[in-house]
Parts: sequence; structure tokens; C-alpha cells
Amino acid sequence: WNFDDPNSTSNVSTDQNPQHIFSEFGDFNVKLITSTTFGCIDSTTQVINVNQAPTADFSYDKICLGEEVQFQDESEAVPGEQITNWAWNLGGEFSAQQNPTESFDFAIDYNIGLTVTSQNLCTNTLQETITVYPTPEVGFKLEDACDNALVNLYDTTQQTSDPIENWLWQFPDTNTAADSSVFKDFSNSGDYEVSLAITTERGCEYQS
Repeated sequence: WNFDDPNSTSNVSTDQNPQHIFSEFGDFNVKLITSTTFGCIDSTTQVINVNQAPTADFSYDKICLGEEVQFQDESEAVPGEQITNWAWNLGGEFSAQQNPTESFDFAIDYNIGLTVTSQNLCTNTLQETITVYPTPEVGFKLEDACDNALVNLYDTTQQTSDPIENWLWQFPDTNTAADSSVFKDFSNSGDYEVSLAITTERGCEYQS
């Protein structure tokens, strides 16, 4: 066999019934040459038309443990045609929606795949591995907790593979601060409710 496809990884085959992935769409002069044990040779050539396939592509918003992730189809259709079918593999969960959502409950790697089908029945698949990181335990400590003195509050959240990018401290007097370590003046002795919220590099938000 000669597939008239020099840009492919294998342009020829000696199998009786081969399979071939064409490197591009268009017309190809596919030639079959046969020979007998007596040395007799014959050949035939047919023009094979290979249709253009769509290009599968997708994006997604922030990936946080246990939170819903929005997947967005960004596939490119064949000119003059439309994509008629979407087949998603969302880490073992399957969807035929164009733009599905899925949540991931374990801090592991998930294989995400999208196969799109065009009106000419040609398909294309894109696969990607996403990593879901564990939820950090947000916490903080304080030093020099005396009235009429600056109290040092500092973040003790254990860092994960998704680094902390922003901090937001909230105090009872509605004041806020945005750093990993802050100083606050509590004018009177007593109990105060202080909260710390963090945002990671991926955009995941957690609170103490």
C-alpha cells in the first residue's frame, strides 16, 4: 500500500487490510500493489477523499476541591459546518452537554477528555490532566495580646502546592488588613472575633 501521504508517520504498509491516519484533509491517490507467489504483480489506484475534522479545545475556571468547575467548549468547527456532538469524560463522569459542570471531591489527578463530532461525522479528541489540591487548614496565631498595645496576628496556614496569593483579615470594628502578618490595636480588653480569609494562586478561597 502507498497512501500518497508523505507527511504521515507511515506512508506505506505491507498489511493486507491496513489502517492509516491521514496527516491532513484532501484527496489522496491511494495505491495497492499485489503480487503472487509466482511473481505476478498487479496494482490499482483510487482517489480517497479525506474530510476535514473539527479541532477539539476547551477551557475551565478555577479548580478547587469540592467546588463546581465550569468547563467551556472552545472547539473549532469545520468551515461551513457545525459541531453536532460533544462527549466529555470528566474524570470518570460523562456528559453530552456543550459546557458541563463537575465537582471533584478528592485531591488527586483527573483525566479530562472532550471528543467533538462535526456534521461530516469526523471527530477529534483533546485530553488533559488536571490536579486538584487538598484544602488547606486556615489558621492564625497572635502575640502580645495586651490592651492599648499593637497585637501581632500572623497566618499559620500550612502551604500546599497551590500557594497563597492574598490574605484578608476582618476585625469587629469593620476594619480589614491584607497581609500574612498584621498589627492591630485593640483599645479595650475583652474577646474579639477576628477572621482570616485566604485566596490561592488558583483563585480558591478559604476562611478560618
